Amino acid sequence: MLKDFGYQIVGVSAPAKGNTLLKYCGIGRDLIDYIAEVEGSTKVGKFTPGSHIRVTGEDELIQDNPDYALILAWNWKDQIKKSLRKKGYRGCFIIPIPEVVIE
Repeated sequence: MLKDFGYQIVGVSAPAKGNTLLKYCGIGRDLIDYIAEVEGSTKVGKFTPGSHIRVTGEDELIQDNPDYALILAWNWKDQIKKSLRKKGYRGCFIIPIPEVVIE
């Protein structure tokens, strides 16, 4: 596991399907430090249902620059990657669907 080696992993975007994936795979706060959502989203400042992962604004992700970002809105992966790179994110992206890919 990446966390066993000290890597920081955060989620990106907080759609219902992303939360379903997290719950199905048993991913919680022990693996995901927080989930970054676009600024101004009504989800910022809340927690994911069931797993209680904190949802924060993208600014925190850019400031922390975690090692890995798990894209939970995989259907928007190209736009999300482009936007976060433009804002200065330098880590790797994990795209979980249709197969797990680390870019």
